[in-house]
Amino acid sequence: MRVTITRLFLLSILVAGLLPTAKAQMNLPGFLKNYEIGYGASFTWADYSRTLKAVSEGGQSYDTTVTTRVKSKHGLSATTGTSINLKRLGEKSQLALGLSGIYNLYTWDYATANGARLTDSGVVYDYSYGTTFGGATLNAGLAISADFKFGAEAMMDKQYRLSWTGGIGVYPSVNLTADIDNTNMTFGVQPFVKTEFGIRGPIAAKLRLMYAFGNLTYIDATDKNNFFGLQGAQNNTKLIGKGNFTVSLILLPFSWNYKTSHWYNSY
Repeated sequence: MRVTITRLFLLSILVAGLLPTAKAQMNLPGFLKNYEIGYGASFTWADYSRTLKAVSEGGQSYDTTVTTRVKSKHGLSATTGTSINLKRLGEKSQLALGLSGIYNLYTWDYATANGARLTDSGVVYDYSYGTTFGGATLNAGLAISADFKFGAEAMMDKQYRLSWTGGIGVYPSVNLTADIDNTNMTFGVQPFVKTEFGIRGPIAAKLRLMYAFGNLTYIDATDKNNFFGLQGAQNNTKLIGKGNFTVSLILLPFSWNYKTSHWYNSY
């Protein structure tokens, strides 16, 4: 998928250079004029917890939970989508429906225990052998938003040079996470807010800042097979996301087809 997004991104730059010089005049539909594609960086953080239940040789039960706040080590983001103008709000503004397919790839930097033992105070994890890989998460979904647009992108008009968008919406996603011990596929929905600052040259380009908040389960797995050789042991591992922040550079390759208004044909 990363190769496909890269090819589309490069193709959009090529299209932007060639199409404005075309002799034939075309009037593309609005959703295509505002088609967008981009790359960025994404950052996320989560609570990583392990709960180990075990029984000592004397029959005493132990239930120990260790929780650590962790963060993604590297995050790549790719996006493609469009916006559909719904209602004109003012001289230079529109209410629009935003639709963005988003692909995020994270790696994690948390340590993984390689052993555990029972003590009088409970379970103690052993981290004596460091791991070189904490885990990785593929997060992919569709961001649906109500967008307030102002300027060039709102009016799809070349008389405007700048644009701004503010939006709020929901982000349903599928998440595939793997670490040393577990592999999980989960589904979740997060609310989000975004803001975009754009400028129009031969085509329009913009910088997007997006923050999705709320819990998102990446891992929730239980191992009941005498974990670490302890009698009656049951281990539950959870990785619960607490939000993510994305910065993206977006190109609108078909914005060369924006109209040009003058005093005699404006509305």
